[in-house]
Amino acid sequence: MNILQLLPLQILYSFTSKHTSFEIEVFAVFDRDESWVNTTIANEKLLAHEQLHFDITELWTRKLRKSIEEADFVNAEILNSFYNVHLSGLSRMQAFYDEETHHSMQSAEQQRWVSYVKKELQELDAYQSSIIIRSKNL
Repeated sequence: MNILQLLPLQILYSFTSKHTSFEIEVFAVFDRDESWVNTTIANEKLLAHEQLHFDITELWTRKLRKSIEEADFVNAEILNSFYNVHLSGLSRMQAFYDEETHHSMQSAEQQRWVSYVKKELQELDAYQSSIIIRSKNL
């Protein structure tokens, strides 16, 4: 029996070329219209588990921003390559999280993941801003 579906988590970006710079916006997205919950069965423990899925998405969003900011040069092709690498990492981490926590049933593992993701997000605090402006280096 399905209790909750929060699959519509993803990383999106936009890339705008200006005269002397690129403006890149990278953000984590949760699509409420594509998710649902069986409210007769769901509980706080499960909802907290699903919240961490979003936090993991935000973590990988920040990792992508960091890669973009640290790159010597960025154009649409390089950005797309970074995006694919980070999307793949996000997908693997989400699956590993569910496997290790048994979809929130393993409380100790769930807490370990909460602590880990919180620490990682704090370490990437500098990459919270969704907008990155890079010079075209003309």
